[in-house]
Amino acid sequence: MRKASWIALLATMAVGLAACSGDDGKDGVAGPAGPTGPAGATGAGPTGPTGPTGPTGSPGAGYVALEANGVVGRVNDLSGAPVVGATVYLIPQADVATLSATPLVLTPNMDMNVARSATNDEPLEDLIETKGATYVKAITDAAGLYRIVTVPTAATPPSYFVVVAPAPSDTEHLPGGSHCREPMSATALIGKQVDMDVSSKPGPNARYVGASVCYVCHGQQHEKYTLHLNGIRVTGKSSPLQKADKLFPRWNEPLAKFTAGDVNAGGTTLYYWPSSLPATAATDWKLSETNPGANVVLTARLYSEGGKYFVQLKDAQATPVTATYEAEYSYGGGLYKQRWMAKIGVSRYILPIQYNFDSAPAGGNAINEAVDPASRWMWQQYNLASNGWFAAATGALGTPSKSKAFDNNCAGCHFTGYTLTGDATNGWQAHGVSDVNGEADFDGDGDRELMNTTCENCHGPGSDHWAAAGQNKFIVSPRLLTPEREVAICAACHTRTLGIGAGATENPLSAKLLMAPPGTKRSVWLTDYVSKINDGLWNTTKNNASGTPTALGDGIHPRQHHQQATDFIKSIKYRNQYLLMTCTSCHDPHGTGDQFTPPVEQHQLNAVLDAAPNTSGLCLGCHDPYFPAGATVGERIQAHYVAQGIAVNFAKPDISCAQCHTPKTAKSGAGLRQTVIGGNQYWSGDISSHLFQVPSKSVVAGKVDGTITGNDVMPVPYTNKCGVCHFSL
Repeated sequence: MRKASWIALLATMAVGLAACSGDDGKDGVAGPAGPTGPAGATGAGPTGPTGPTGPTGSPGAGYVALEANGVVGRVNDLSGAPVVGATVYLIPQADVATLSATPLVLTPNMDMNVARSATNDEPLEDLIETKGATYVKAITDAAGLYRIVTVPTAATPPSYFVVVAPAPSDTEHLPGGSHCREPMSATALIGKQVDMDVSSKPGPNARYVGASVCYVCHGQQHEKYTLHLNGIRVTGKSSPLQKADKLFPRWNEPLAKFTAGDVNAGGTTLYYWPSSLPATAATDWKLSETNPGANVVLTARLYSEGGKYFVQLKDAQATPVTATYEAEYSYGGGLYKQRWMAKIGVSRYILPIQYNFDSAPAGGNAINEAVDPASRWMWQQYNLASNGWFAAATGALGTPSKSKAFDNNCAGCHFTGYTLTGDATNGWQAHGVSDVNGEADFDGDGDRELMNTTCENCHGPGSDHWAAAGQNKFIVSPRLLTPEREVAICAACHTRTLGIGAGATENPLSAKLLMAPPGTKRSVWLTDYVSKINDGLWNTTKNNASGTPTALGDGIHPRQHHQQATDFIKSIKYRNQYLLMTCTSCHDPHGTGDQFTPPVEQHQLNAVLDAAPNTSGLCLGCHDPYFPAGATVGERIQAHYVAQGIAVNFAKPDISCAQCHTPKTAKSGAGLRQTVIGGNQYWSGDISSHLFQVPSKSVVAGKVDGTITGNDVMPVPYTNKCGVCHFSL
């Protein structure tokens, strides 16, 4: 059927059906719901009211309930481990003030029992020992938590030094804490949580591992550029860890005097002759490259051959005695002086020669040997007779006794991981920790050793720390010790003492021939490692032109070097009620320079001493209230003078705090030329006093009379900067 026919048929049927008049059928089942339409627009009604506050949740981790009238907190070490059973003391600021006002007796040759039993040279720990039973305190629980219910207060709130003392049975931690050096007011404590960190320590069987191991994890290595790590070298060479040549370019300057030669000829000759006659009674000798033509008792010929350096000594007897030594190691050279070491038997000895940088042509002293004192010349004899190199009475060249070796006299304050073997009969031999980058194989065991001060001298032996993968475990953190214990680390070598073992030398060794480990208590150090306080002070006298014995100094300031810590302990910086300072308050043992940046200052200072116009600078920064801001340091210093009642009507741009408060009274090298006053040339040392006292001109006024010279008297600020304008004493 065709399509059109079908359509017509369907249309006819539809019409017919529509015209039928029968009943409607039942409704069919409802179809499924259609899709949901789009949402309508949101209404503009107001926000409903806030519901009620829910219940308080449980305390979070680390929560400590506070004390309304007291103080709470946690005591951890730097690894985060709780310090259990420690006592937290509140030491009243007033007690520290009282202790600081008591005289501290530290004099040469004093009774060591008095020094050891002193109750005022450890400002915090001495107070705990003498008054701790009366102090407010609390003991930490298993979580390291302490709780002091009531902090005593008053109308004027008192302040407290908060000190942590580990339990006597705690062998892993040291006294101190992160709030022990500056007092906190009761207001800052009450109702607060005051957490503290303390230092850990190596175990009793820890071993030294060497700086190269430390450097694997500790990336910034500024100490490679410091004098601590560079003092001793293979002559003319530096180890892979020694980088100070970049910052101290004159280090090898003296080696130019070791010109080519051999055992028979060549090199540079130095001449020794007595400072006073007769020669057989002399106690000091002049040393120069210039032959005086008479009274020469000894010569030293410096030469180099095959990359090595030699010193040949020869006396002036009828049949001269000659001895030739290889100058294996240089000793010093960064700042003031350089000496050399030679091997005799199993030990090393310091040769009797010293090169003084400040009096060399490149130095500032402009020496004229015709008029300037021999003790200020470029070359200086070093312990010629006292170490046994020469006998004045006979004029004979000698050999030092075994008791005079560098090994038992000096190495303990230089080597890392120092140990000592041998005895006074067979000779002493020093050993340092083996390190692949050490300076040399000093003891002949086949391993290079660290012959200078590195990480473990101050942080303790590192094997336990290394085994724990660091994590601040088993290592001394000096900044967290009580201030007296941190100072004791430096004092071990920056105090002029005699030790106990190996002949009671300037090495402060115990009877077991060991140096004190970092963290040692000062009284323990004085008891177990020191037999004598041997400071050299300006307590000397000399007969003047009239034959009258005359004091050359004030009897207080240092005359010899490496006794800065003794000075400091006597100072108000170490004992005061405001801020218990340590050596690192001003000095950075790690150094501040590297291959890209010069150090702030040659003496490892944290910052410049004086600055303007604001509160910067080590001196002017802390003492800013007394030095109003000025455009220059000179203006700030001028304000200080005026405050002290000194009439000054102009700024002093070239005078700084240190020149008056830390005068260079001690001498290590040649010292420094000062001013000419009244026709007399004055001199200073090159090592600063750390008493922070200003010696007045009255110490030396009227004493220089021709017999007593400007070289004899104690250096004072007046004969330095003041003398530029003031021409009389």
